[in-house]
Amino acid sequence: MISSECPKSVITAQSLYFIEQFKVWKQFGGTDVLSMNAKAAEALMVLDEAVQVEKQRGEVEK
Repeated sequence: MISSECPKSVITAQSLYFIEQFKVWKQFGGTDVLSMNAKAAEALMVLDEAVQVEKQRGEVEK
């Protein structure tokens, strides 16, 4: 099987939903993951970690 595009670059409706949830979550302080279902909490933690890595990379490049 040959793919003409990277599957990780495709944003699905579900991944867009989690990105929007992350944005709202961060606007309201980024806390209270215990009240979320496990999948949503994990998605927010993964996105938060990615943001932190990018911030660190930006600091190193300065």
